[in-house]
Amino acid sequence: MTRALLVDERVATSAGIASGIDLALHLIAVRDGPVTAPRVAREMVVYARRNGDEHQASAMLRYRNHLSDLAHRAQDSIEARFTDPLPLAGHAQACGVSERTLTRRFAAATGPTPLRYQQVLRLERAEHLIGHGATVEAAARAVGFQDARMFRRLRSRKLAAEPGALSG
Repeated sequence: MTRALLVDERVATSAGIASGIDLALHLIAVRDGPVTAPRVAREMVVYARRNGDEHQASAMLRYRNHLSDLAHRAQDSIEARFTDPLPLAGHAQACGVSERTLTRRFAAATGPTPLRYQQVLRLERAEHLIGHGATVEAAARAVGFQDARMFRRLRSRKLAAEPGALSG
């Protein structure tokens, strides 16, 4: 397979303009975490990619292929503070709807409920931290879990539901 970008130790190169954008987003994700790169990509109105031969797998972009303004506003709110406890009542109030309406319309637009969406963001960020040397316990705490037990439970459910979705 031909790669459009290549990162080898301290040298990063790309093959052209589009792959240069992919490389820049990759470097942002490495330096600032996987939350920042999709935000930059959205500002630039481009697709975010993690490396030269991996399709976009970021939850922040994967669940954004809908036209619901309510769900987008809720997603923005959840993404801004996904490591904090999820105050569904606060999100609903900020969106001008009831908790039930928010949950129903969010799930209809995105698939997961607001809580599940937050969990997916936490899992993805924790996997990134573990991939960069953090312990499971440290990664779990860094993304908002009180300890690693809930992270492990959610991780095993995701692995069972989507084989190969997360690295071991």
